[in-house]
Amino acid sequence: MFLDPKKDGEQTTKTLEPWRQLLLDAADYMEVHGHCINVSQNDKGAVCIIGALDAVKTSSCWSDGLFAMDGFLRRTTIYRSSEDFNDTHTGPEVIAAMRACARAE
Repeated sequence: MFLDPKKDGEQTTKTLEPWRQLLLDAADYMEVHGHCINVSQNDKGAVCIIGALDAVKTSSCWSDGLFAMDGFLRRTTIYRSSEDFNDTHTGPEVIAAMRACARAE
């Protein structure tokens, strides 16, 4: 959820679209379990973007989250897919990208 500032310091919460929440949850999952490349999950439990999305999916918005992430990366980087971005970046960079995509307008 985002806090939506109002006048005089009052705040209200704004419910996120399911795919945005999925990306934030996946980023949190990767932050806890670790980041890996070339496999969705390694033997230590670390995950790539796909593995993180799989681990936290609770609805049919999985493909929406991946589609949004791929589009976000095409608009903001030279990468064409989440998998390519994941395999060439560090865990903190991947986590930051997932969170940025979830919060992008």
